[in-house]
Amino acid sequence: LPDAESLCRRMLHSSPDQRPSAQECLKHKWFSLASDTQGSIDPSRLRALAEYSDKNALQKAVYLQIASQMDAQDLKNINDVFKQADVDRDGFLKPEELVDALRRMGMSEKEAAKAAAAMDLSGAGMIQYTEFVAACISKYDSRLEDHLFHAFQLFAKGAGGDGQHITRDGLVAMLSRGEASGLGWAPSQLEISQIVDELDVSREGLIDFQEF
Repeated sequence: LPDAESLCRRMLHSSPDQRPSAQECLKHKWFSLASDTQGSIDPSRLRALAEYSDKNALQKAVYLQIASQMDAQDLKNINDVFKQADVDRDGFLKPEELVDALRRMGMSEKEAAKAAAAMDLSGAGMIQYTEFVAACISKYDSRLEDHLFHAFQLFAKGAGGDGQHITRDGLVAMLSRGEASGLGWAPSQLEISQIVDELDVSREGLIDFQEF
């Protein structure tokens, strides 16, 4: 498959600046050739999509971090679903495109609209590929625990922790910075307060992986 090999070489380029973005990858002609494959999401991932709106800002940020680190082989049919839902082939999903795709997979219109709104973390009116993958990550995925622990360590270091704990003050500062911390957006102060209170169960000012 020359087209697939060509895309892989570009994705593995030694210089990060020369690697294509997720949107550019999805526009590659190899995906166009594969677009006839009917994509679908297994029931556990569909449940994860339906429940995504119940997650708080930090949980979404964690799943976004995990999604950015996942291998293509872990995503099964998610790529096909995204490609088929992206009707205008711009590399993003408009809410109406996603709602239509989810309805075809058996989700009610109300649930689909709620899920689509929850995925648009930046409020830009469009859903990026990584945001879509983040919402598809299911608690039933066999390697989720490993991904969560890796994400916890990254957040712990970014929030002034030691890799094993997140400090309460560090987490507040990191969430407040939002974009600067790589979250892509900043939760409101009320949301931040609720998140930190929910996580710091022991009220010791330190959050370990079990609390996370």
